[in-house]
Amino acid sequence: MTAITRVAGIGPAMAMELAKAGITTAEQLAAAAPGALTAIHGIGTLSAPRLIAAASLLAEPMPVDTPETAKTAKPKKAKTAKKTKDKKPAKPKAQKAKAEKAKSDKKKADKKKDDKKKADKKKDAKKKTGKAKPAAKKPGKKKSGKKKK
Repeated sequence: MTAITRVAGIGPAMAMELAKAGITTAEQLAAAAPGALTAIHGIGTLSAPRLIAAASLLAEPMPVDTPETAKTAKPKKAKTAKKTKDKKPAKPKAQKAKAEKAKSDKKKADKKKDDKKKADKKKDAKKKTGKAKPAAKKPGKKKSGKKKK
């Protein structure tokens, strides 16, 4: 039998509460129903399954290799990590959103540049096909509207 205090998340105070409910070993805790545990002071609906799982890890007997099982058991191959050159590490959501925003900002900037180039081309075309510029005035004396006496 495994002591209840060896279960992760069970301290002396929780062990006393469990003992009041009749649970004194890790094996008894592993066999308990989550609903029954939530009735105990200090155990909620989220912690009950976690405590049962932690107790189950301690309560499970470790497999023992006997000569019979050693012969029949096949050795397991170690898993090797696959190397991939093409895959990039996954980005967190915040980084993905930031990258998408940067792409859309770049597209907007590129569109503005293209629009400006188009507008400049239209201006150039108007200049070429537009009216001739008036001739430049010849430098000389300026005449005033007043007559000399």
